[in-house]
Amino acid sequence: MFPKTVCKKSMTSCLVSAVLILIFSACTHTVRQSQDLSDIGIKYTDAIKELIDVTTDTVIDDDSDNLLYTQQLTSYDDKVKEKKELEKRLKEHDKVIEELVTTLGRFRGQTNTLKAYFINLQSLSRTDAPESAANAVAELSTSINYANANLRERENLIITDEQKKAFSSTAGLVAKGFQSANLQKALKRDAPIISEQLYLHEKLIEKLSRILKHSAKIAYINEWKLKVLKPYKNKEIINESNWKKERKQLLKSTFFETSLDNAKNTAKQMRLVWGNILENKTDLESVGLLINDINEMTAALHQLKQSFKEAENE
Repeated sequence: MFPKTVCKKSMTSCLVSAVLILIFSACTHTVRQSQDLSDIGIKYTDAIKELIDVTTDTVIDDDSDNLLYTQQLTSYDDKVKEKKELEKRLKEHDKVIEELVTTLGRFRGQTNTLKAYFINLQSLSRTDAPESAANAVAELSTSINYANANLRERENLIITDEQKKAFSSTAGLVAKGFQSANLQKALKRDAPIISEQLYLHEKLIEKLSRILKHSAKIAYINEWKLKVLKPYKNKEIINESNWKKERKQLLKSTFFETSLDNAKNTAKQMRLVWGNILENKTDLESVGLLINDINEMTAALHQLKQSFKEAENE
């Protein structure tokens, strides 16, 4: 039989240990949640930047192919008139493409700011985070908020009153379980701003997707007529191996459209995970699935970029 004092000390020790374990677990969970948010945010923004880079190359190449094809179909008896027509067409196409490339460049810059936000947010998970870390996050949040307004205006992206209300309500979702007061304060302030930014990502990718699919379809039809259909129906295939290669490359080009659809879905899923993390209730499985989706999309985009480089070197 143990003395009462020993039993009491043992029980007190166990109680203290249990409390410490609970506190440590809560802190670890908070840090893990913050780490999850930071990791997902960085991977997401990197994948979107890859998409923007591939999109920029694709839209320029598609339009150049279209110009080359229509050039071959342009023929006037008056050669001076023909040259003026070709010059006019090139300038018109350049103007449209320059505007789109500018939009993509602006979108890439805003995505870089969002990445910086997620990187700096991680430092606030520590209870002893310096004031400079909180100030850095606040400045980035202000930049993102400004970018949201700029994006809505420039790209005519409409947000309804109901959606605005939904974004504002995310501030109330921020769980009290976050141990860092700075982190909790930042999330309450920034929840509506980041939610809107991710929603605008969805809308912008959707808009770009429509433009690029139309561009890709025109380029596909023109190139198919010139490199596949014409030599085939006229029985003018000089090199069967090259003809087969051209046909295969065109048939596989629809992969780019799939990447755009995946990007739109990833942006939507990122917004949902953001909301869950604010409530401190995201499970690791859903986080892992999103990261896996982002990794797969990034790998696919790398593969597509590599195919562009190989085509240029041929």
